[in-house]
Amino acid sequence: MKYARMLAAFALVVSFFAPALARAAETDSTPIALRPTWTEGSSWRYDYDENGQKNWSLHRYMGLVEENGAKYHLVQTNYWRFYFDSDLNLVRKAHVKRGVTSQYDPPFTDFSWPLHVGKKWTQRTVHSGAEFFGNAEEWAFEVVAYEKVKTSAGEFDAFRILAKRTSGGDTSMTKEYWYAPAAKRLVKYEIQATLDPKAHTI
Repeated sequence: MKYARMLAAFALVVSFFAPALARAAETDSTPIALRPTWTEGSSWRYDYDENGQKNWSLHRYMGLVEENGAKYHLVQTNYWRFYFDSDLNLVRKAHVKRGVTSQYDPPFTDFSWPLHVGKKWTQRTVHSGAEFFGNAEEWAFEVVAYEKVKTSAGEFDAFRILAKRTSGGDTSMTKEYWYAPAAKRLVKYEIQATLDPKAHTI
């Protein structure tokens, strides 16, 4: 079975580091990560390679915004706006000209704070928008390791999280990503799937 592989890793961190970097707390020598606090105006750059084409994208945290009585953390690029809930999980993605193209109800739980090795959670969400048809998806997540990971921005201590789609759409899809407390963000991201083959490196 042929698998498409998406790879993602920080290539350059522009300005998101705060004067005092957050690190994994130690509880009986077991590292844990609490939900980070982002600084309004902070930015970070992703360099990526998609199907052999190199490019980059600058992401900037715009702070809290309120829409229809709800508050969201807004991250913006040149063409996209990403809306996150209070736990920094993705609610929707909107193109600056075309509007909402993808949304999750409830938000997609990439993170379940606090993170620690061995933690597991599951989720059922409906993925809809201009590019989707309101498919219900079920996912299973596990924090499988706390380890050093090398990226083009340097080496980080990070929690490695494995996510598998168990129903809805392509059930061969798995996601593996690394959250670094010092960076307060993902520093590496990989996807494997049988559908829509492409490679993407950040």
